Order: sequence, then structure tokens, then C-alpha cells
Amino acid sequence: MAGGRVATLCAVLLLAAACGSRAPGAGVPPGASAPLTAPASEAPQRTPPPSPTVLPSATAAPADEAAIRGRAKDALAALRAKDLARFASFVHPAKGVRFTPYTFVQPGKDVVLSRAAVAKGLADPQRYLWGYTDGKGDPMDWTLGEFFERHLWTRDYAAAPVTLFDHYPEVRGNKFDNTQKAYPGGHTVEQYFPARPNTLDWSGLRLVFERDGGEWYVVGAIHDEWTI
Repeated sequence: MAGGRVATLCAVLLLAAACGSRAPGAGVPPGASAPLTAPASEAPQRTPPPSPTVLPSATAAPADEAAIRGRAKDALAALRAKDLARFASFVHPAKGVRFTPYTFVQPGKDVVLSRAAVAKGLADPQRYLWGYTDGKGDPMDWTLGEFFERHLWTRDYAAAPVTLFDHYPEVRGNKFDNTQKAYPGGHTVEQYFPARPNTLDWSGLRLVFERDGGEWYVVGAIHDEWTI
């Protein structure tokens, strides 16, 4: 009897030792690592979607704003007089001037004219594809003179009732205004005609200026109006 009890006790002790020797990773094949759970602080984090790029409104020192407004006034006077040779003196000497027919600037598509090309004036027979007419989509295959008369200078913008400096409207028409993105170092002066009651006949002409050699020059001329 005593021998049987001793044998039973030994069997129990051996079984307990075997169970206690099993690590938490028991059952993992030899040479393999037990799966680990990363601490909460090290657990993979979901990356939030990037925020949309918001371009701050351009700012200009008071002296620069005064200079730009003065240059814009003189450039508009030259356009009013249809004196393109005079207007050319305000055009950027290296970049020329980009003409945008409907608010949304399209680098690589909008016509860019050098000082020399602008100075040829409204009688120059050279034709350019300025874009496509709103609604109909007809090609604006026009000379500079035709573009000036039929689209750019449709009103006397030099006498517009509202002058806006560095103003980028979020909502005005149905085309996106990307002026700040297209001209990140520029400042704008816009001559604006508000809509008459119960109409959508508002329009504006925005001149974009950039500094070169201490002077401010026109690098963009953007016509803005209601489009469908």
C-alpha cells in the first residue's frame, strides 16, 4: 500500500512539474517566436487624411500696396486709351503677361505675350487661341485686337466703381479662382462692376503684379464674369 501511494504521489509531482514548465508560448513550433502584442502606446496608429491646402491671403507692405495701386492705375489708363505700346512698359520684362479669359488660370494653355508682342498693338495680324467661348465653346482664334475688343476690355474698367486689392472671392461665379496658386508671389488689383439688380451682369478685370528689380510689373490679366 505504501509503495502504491508513493508511486501515485511521484506521478502527481511529475505531472505538475511538466505543466509548470510550459511557457505562455507553449505549442509554438521549435525555433518559432510566440506572437507578441504591442503595448497600446506602440500599436499602429491610423493616419488622418491630409488637410486641404489653404493658401493665406497675400499681404503687402503699405508702401508696396501704394506702389502697385499706382502702377495699376497707369496700366489701366493705357488700356483705356488702347495704347498697347504704353501698356507694354508695365509688362514683366522676362515673364511677359498671361491672359486668362475666365478666372481659372491655366499655365501652359493661357496665352502669354512678351513685351515686344504686346507693343505691336491692336493692329497686329498674329492670331492666337485665347481659349473657348463660354456656353458655345467656340475657339477664340483671334488677334490681340479682337481679343481686346470682344473679351478683355468689354467695359471701361478704368472707371469701375469698385477697386479690390488682393481680394480672392470664394464664391462669385461658377469657376474656381486659383489666382493665388498660379501667382503665389503676386499681388492683384481688380476693377469690378457689381451686378445690377436681378441680373448676373457683374464683371471684373484683375491685373496681377510681381516685383522685378525693385519695380512692380504686370504678369497676368484675368477677365472675370458669370459663366454657364
